[in-house]
Amino acid sequence: MSDADAAWVIIPARGGSKGIPRKNLAQVGGDPLVVRAIRAAGDASLVAKVIVSTDDSEIADIAQAHGGDVVKRPADLSGDTASSESALEHAVEVLAQRSGAYPSVIALLQCTAPFTTSTDIDGTLQPVIEGKADSAFAAAPFKHFVWESDNGGQAIGINHDGGPRTRRQDLEAQYLEAGSVYAMRYEAFRAAGYRFCGRTVMCEVPALHCFEIDTPEELSRAQALAHLHDDRMVITERNE
Repeated sequence: MSDADAAWVIIPARGGSKGIPRKNLAQVGGDPLVVRAIRAAGDASLVAKVIVSTDDSEIADIAQAHGGDVVKRPADLSGDTASSESALEHAVEVLAQRSGAYPSVIALLQCTAPFTTSTDIDGTLQPVIEGKADSAFAAAPFKHFVWESDNGGQAIGINHDGGPRTRRQDLEAQYLEAGSVYAMRYEAFRAAGYRFCGRTVMCEVPALHCFEIDTPEELSRAQALAHLHDDRMVITERNE
């Protein structure tokens, strides 16, 4: 696939974080989260550029050292209320001015999802690159009984009627948004202003890959699980 057909992957990685200070530089499996994201995107066959959008000089230096194109994000797009979409729009404009061309397809890659693989990225990009969808996102299937509480505090079944219990394995599969990879046809994204634009499809990923880090407890869990994920990836690569 030529660079003209491949996608630009943008990794938002600002320096500020209230829940976990310097979260995007936290180590999981021996590498900072931003490095894990750059490596996964760089190994994907449908990716032409790996771009890190950051307001932080240390993150910028580390990203460049590991092969990422760095876009310095302005302060007004780096606060707690700034959207990922604003970072995408800014990064594409900056890179388009540098390269003289806009991408056909872009992807948002969250480095706070540490177990994302190049296969996940390629799988999410493929339907958009092939013109089968305007946007796509990674999602993991699950079969669990989901409940909510009504205004009176009574439990209400969401994906079941709350009556006689069926076997969990007999439930229809539902999907949990992985929070890791989002692919978009750039023109559709620019017109809509948000990631779920036009015809949207899901790319199924393994349950272990559906892991987001927002709290110190989740970071500790990711660090404990990293050897299971990373060792399995090494074994898979050796067998290919």
